[in-house]
Amino acid sequence: MKVRDCRKCREEIAKQAFYKCEDLETLTLPNGEIVIGDSAFVESGLSKLILGEDTIIKGMGVASFYNVGTLEIDTSASKHYTVSGNAVYNKSGDCLVLYLPSAKATEFTVPASVKTIGPGAFISNAYLATVN
Repeated sequence: MKVRDCRKCREEIAKQAFYKCEDLETLTLPNGEIVIGDSAFVESGLSKLILGEDTIIKGMGVASFYNVGTLEIDTSASKHYTVSGNAVYNKSGDCLVLYLPSAKATEFTVPASVKTIGPGAFISNAYLATVN
């Protein structure tokens, strides 16, 4: 399973849904609100997550992307999110949604524009030691 279109994952990617699914490389999230469950992609082969034009991440579980390796998040079609550096933000830049689990930096400074940090935003990154 190199590429998977997750349009049938309408509201939730269940806990451990792709746990150790090493064949998974690319996943497209559907438009609409979605919750990514605890450990949903732990130790999977996921290397690219594509957010649809109207994908809205309503929640992210504990360690959703833990030990994934290199992960690219494609927000090019998204009306709601953008990637800057090693983090995913909402379009207005006032909410940090996810710090990339594959980022190898040990320190990160939250931009001054950020007012909210999403639940679990940093938990999947094993390298990060300091958040300013």
